[in-house]
Amino acid sequence: MAQRKLKDYMEKCTRMLNELNIPYCKDIKELSVSHAERRWGQTSWRTSVNTGERTDFKISISYKLINEKYTPTDEGLMNTMIHELLHTCPNCHGHGTQWKAYAKMVYDRYGIDIKRCGNDNDKGVDEKEQDVIKKFTYVVQCEKCGAKIGRYRMSKVIEHPQNFRCKCGGELNRIK
Repeated sequence: MAQRKLKDYMEKCTRMLNELNIPYCKDIKELSVSHAERRWGQTSWRTSVNTGERTDFKISISYKLINEKYTPTDEGLMNTMIHELLHTCPNCHGHGTQWKAYAKMVYDRYGIDIKRCGNDNDKGVDEKEQDVIKKFTYVVQCEKCGAKIGRYRMSKVIEHPQNFRCKCGGELNRIK
């Protein structure tokens, strides 16, 4: 079922890019669901030794954008899929000028805001508060707005939360 959903969305996204004449690779070797926790999608490829061209593109999309448990939005999946497809364009292996120009073309035409990095809100993913506490090794919480910030490893914000502030300006306290 997940693979079928990926293929359906791939068709929608490629139709959009075709309408804009964006030169993405039309021969994606593999489209799969990823179980990575820290990224929404990934594009990988091989570089030809003879020509230096990028070939054999593989795109993986996070299971969170497909699994109904996380209540993802269709826009979140399309955003990620287009983001990864843009990486298959010539001179777009990073998030440089050309990649940003294509992302702007998509936004101007379809209103899909393709970003370099996205968060749960951008993707429409709803992780329960308890999931954040269970998922991360360390968690700090804002005293003002109650937002929880998780980390897998010890970091400055975890070790000394008193030296940092939440986006809302509130003080942070370590709760785990």
